[in-house]
Amino acid sequence: MTLRAVVTAGGTSEPIDDVRVVTNLSTGRFGAAIARALVHRGVHVTLLAGKALTRQPTWIPDGVDVVPFGSFLDLDRVLTEAVATPPDLLFMAAAVSDYSPIRAAGKMPSNADEVIIRMKRNPKLLGRLRAQCGPRAYLVGFKLLSGVSDDELCRVALHQARSSDLDLTLANDLQHLGADRHPAVLVTPFAGSIAVDGTKDETATQLINHCLADLGELRAPITATEDSASWFIERGFRVTGRQPPQIALEPPHMRTDLLPAASVCLVDQVGGRVLIGRRKTQTFH
Repeated sequence: MTLRAVVTAGGTSEPIDDVRVVTNLSTGRFGAAIARALVHRGVHVTLLAGKALTRQPTWIPDGVDVVPFGSFLDLDRVLTEAVATPPDLLFMAAAVSDYSPIRAAGKMPSNADEVIIRMKRNPKLLGRLRAQCGPRAYLVGFKLLSGVSDDELCRVALHQARSSDLDLTLANDLQHLGADRHPAVLVTPFAGSIAVDGTKDETATQLINHCLADLGELRAPITATEDSASWFIERGFRVTGRQPPQIALEPPHMRTDLLPAASVCLVDQVGGRVLIGRRKTQTFH
């Protein structure tokens, strides 16, 4: 059965009046890279795309269902429609406005020396997705900070993963992002974290490999960086080749040297504790 994924990408644009908006710098390019990595793995993708992304059709891979959005309310509506039938994976990579202006009628005058714009807080979309998508969906949130320590970045990402009942949060520091480099850290609700790095496409591929490995849905060999390879090796992947900085890995189900086995583990997701079970490898951190 083909997996289904929903990806949100790009920024929202919140109207101030009939001609002006408040928006952000998100282009949606990394969300498009996530969609491309999913398509490469045979996943059917619905891409909810902000205005900046829809103006760059060459970034969007063939075979993706594109649904445009503009404002927060637009995104709220199309996201609700997209998850009415819960997807297998959901990536909330869009830069969603925390506040929307109280819209002025018509066009505000442009001759004032100073303009005060009142704004109201938007509800959080992320916190309600588990209830909408159900327990089986794999939910990935995104957190962008600027100029913080690695510990602070992981702490904020961990809070988001736990408070919104996510399977994973991808966190970035704006100061480290560049045109050709997109470093990130993947943080689980159990306080595990793994650093990934590379171009947008390379980081997106590592993210998708991680998610599909968690779901047990990898059906072909993969590549990983030196930093991220240990996570896969601890879970039964075998190194088949090295071409620095990439390592080729074979999924456990493709290996002929492993014997079938099973394990049972009871986990407190809220507290992040293993209640019953024995850990055979160290957690990644």
